[in-house]
Parts: sequence; C-alpha cells; structure tokens
Amino acid sequence: MEIARENGVETPLIRASREVNEGMPRAVSKIVESALEDRGKTIAGSKIGILGVAYKGNVADARETPAKPLIKDLLQKKAEVLVNDPYVSPDTITAWGAQVVDLEKALSCDCVVLVTDHDIYKDIKPSMIEKGLLVCTRPVLDPETFRKAGVVFKGVGRS
Repeated sequence: MEIARENGVETPLIRASREVNEGMPRAVSKIVESALEDRGKTIAGSKIGILGVAYKGNVADARETPAKPLIKDLLQKKAEVLVNDPYVSPDTITAWGAQVVDLEKALSCDCVVLVTDHDIYKDIKPSMIEKGLLVCTRPVLDPETFRKAGVVFKGVGRS
C-alpha cells in the first residue's frame, strides 16, 4: 500500500481491508465485554484467557499480531489477561502486560478467547471451557458442538 501511494496509485480496497483488520481487536474486546455483561459480570476484574498470540498458527512470530492491541484494550478496561501460547516467548507476552499461564489456567478464565489457530487448540472440547464462555476468532472449532454442551460460543465472522 505504501509503494502504491508513493507512486500516486490509490488502493481503496486494500485500505478498507487494512482498516477492518486493524479494527478487529477492538471489535473482539467489545464481544468479550458484551458476553460478560450478558452473564452479569463486568470486564473490569474479569479474567480473560487468551489462546495464542502469534500472528498465525504454529509459529513464534508475534509481529503484527492482532493479539497485542486486543490485550492492550482488555487491560485498559481493567481486565486481568492471562495468555497461553506455546510458541511465543514469555518475555514478549509479559512485555505487553499479560500473564503467561498454562493451557488449563487459560481455559479456567471467565472468558476464553481463541486468537491463534495453533494445532493444540483445535482439540479443545466444550468440557474444557470451565466458565462456559468462549470467543473464537478462528474457524477451527465447531460452534454447535460447544453450544449443545452449554458453552456460550461467540464466533467472529460467523454466527
């Protein structure tokens, strides 16, 4: 996009796509907040378990990840953010203000948010979501399986 702009070429579709992508972390934060409110909880003081902060599944690269602005937004709303990512350095995660935890601890949070589609997260079962609230930003878990088991499943980009 920058090269096109330097050459006087407008790229409205690319610009619009980038704006949507950059706005997604805030949209996910609002979904989390709304889902918690539906359960009579406020986001302030709630524990939010983030599954994956890498840019894409099964890699350690956290550059340009939507998880970083999501974590920042949740922390600004006074949530306690607990992160599990087997690939990304704990130093990176703690530098963002989040706590690094094991998978079981992340799954025990008031709300679990699947951000990165690491293979290990594809095996998550409804019974593992202790508080019964899951926001899924990747199309790797079947919403109906979770809903039938009583888990509130909020998918991003799907119903």
